[in-house]
Amino acid sequence: TGTLASHESCPDELPITTAEYWVRHVRQPVR
Repeated sequence: TGTLASHESCPDELPITTAEYWVRHVRQPVR
């Protein structure tokens, strides 16, 4: 969960949460 933490610290990039970002862009099972 290193990448997730990185994005969580930088929410300015997208108004959506980290999970949503992955689900929409990466479309991979974060869980």
